[in-house]
Amino acid sequence: MSNQQERHILLVEDNAAHAKLASLALTQGDLPCCVHNVTTASEAIAYLHENAAASPPTAPDLVILDLNLPDDATEVLHLLKHDLKLITIPVVVLTTSQSRGDFEKSCRLFANSHLIKPLDGARFRELMATLKHYWLSIHDQTI
Repeated sequence: MSNQQERHILLVEDNAAHAKLASLALTQGDLPCCVHNVTTASEAIAYLHENAAASPPTAPDLVILDLNLPDDATEVLHLLKHDLKLITIPVVVLTTSQSRGDFEKSCRLFANSHLIKPLDGARFRELMATLKHYWLSIHDQTI
């Protein structure tokens, strides 16, 4: 049993299969994680505002944001990178789009990373485990 503090991940993903696969991969392993999944940008924004207003304020340790939501995912990214209470939260944009324009949009909005979802389930799980390890273990130790 690990004595590490549980980390919190906000997963903004509208595809139920992708959300389930990501949640399973993110909650496995030595680093305990709780994944909160929302399916729209407006739900993500409400969640972030609600947690920032809590006493004491709380925020996720990592946000994984699907770029192709039914509403505008860039609103979430804009909020996270322009609100001083939220700006330090790493944001990984995860998308099926291979568009150079989508990549450039993520960069312009200061996403910490922009990754293309693998179509293969095993590779998707591996990507989730790798990004969890990097952002919540390796990167976290450099701060």
